[in-house]
Amino acid sequence: MENELKKIWKQCFRDSEEYINWYFDNIYPMNQVKVYKEKNIIGAIHENLYKSSFNSQPIGVKYLYAVGVLPENRGEGVMSRLFKEVIVDSLKKKEFVLTLVPVNEKIYQNYGFEYISFLARYTIPFDTISAKKRYIIEKITKKSLNSEVILELNEIYEQNMDKDCFYLKRDINLWKKFIEELFFENGELYVVKNEGKLYGYLMLYKNENIVVKEIFYKNRECLETILFLLKGFSNYYSRLIITAKENEILEELIIEKKRIKKEIISKLQGRVIDVELCFKHIFQNEKTELKIKVKDKMIERNNGTFKIKNGSIEKIEEEEVDLEIKIDTLTKLIFGVRSFEELDKVDEINLKNDKLKKYFSKKFIKKYNYFNQEF
Repeated sequence: MENELKKIWKQCFRDSEEYINWYFDNIYPMNQVKVYKEKNIIGAIHENLYKSSFNSQPIGVKYLYAVGVLPENRGEGVMSRLFKEVIVDSLKKKEFVLTLVPVNEKIYQNYGFEYISFLARYTIPFDTISAKKRYIIEKITKKSLNSEVILELNEIYEQNMDKDCFYLKRDINLWKKFIEELFFENGELYVVKNEGKLYGYLMLYKNENIVVKEIFYKNRECLETILFLLKGFSNYYSRLIITAKENEILEELIIEKKRIKKEIISKLQGRVIDVELCFKHIFQNEKTELKIKVKDKMIERNNGTFKIKNGSIEKIEEEEVDLEIKIDTLTKLIFGVRSFEELDKVDEINLKNDKLKKYFSKKFIKKYNYFNQEF
């Protein structure tokens, strides 16, 4: 089966054969794959399972990767059949959300997916950086990487995550794979230390530009040290490109701010597949009573009115409700892509009970989620 899956990968995606082999050697054995087969496999969805934090609660999340159908078999409903199989399996396993990074966002919007995570991308002229080296910089190599370093990296990572957002929990095994991929693609890992303690880190690639894949830090002095390191590449590379959290404010340490470019790029799409289980997570500590009507074109069990009372969820037959919402809008709301007030303003939400407007506005605010990996 592995050779057939590789064949689909090569025809659907632009990865090198070396990367495909790396993936199948290192990531594929740990996860599952849904396939559609006639004489041979003509479609596949890789299901990579991760632990995540959602509203400060631990949840399992299924990340769909390398979703593809052979070119000659597209338009035959193969992908729809595969998605239905994935959804049925996920519902049995009590998973309430699916995620993926789309090649074409419109394809997955047809299945109810919406963007739930974004990244900031900075393009910074080297001469706009004015920073001093405040702390010690150390390059981490394959030889110097160990469990102690990974635990320190994870501490910085966790400190930079908003407690109410969605992000992957990186255990030691995931960290190892994350860094192995970086090294495999000739990337570099640097850490910043002060008095023996780790204060920040960055991962970068060198091509014609310096491209920072991930950057996290504890304080201004650490960020200054990172920028000092990056400016040191200015004689050899054209530009500096930094990928960071959506709500990053690197520009505060840049002179001539008008010359830097900051873009918000869409990264991860998600889709609520089990509304009842979703509501159990969202409203588990609520001491209120709500009636919410959901519309879902794809998953019948999600259609209807859900009564939330003191944390318990019950599906009921009732026309009089407090709120009506479509499944894609619900996904944006619970992940904080848009606040309740924003969605209400553009009529994506049908609020039937105006007395609850203040409650919903306080409950569902703008949040900043983080997802920054490929596999």
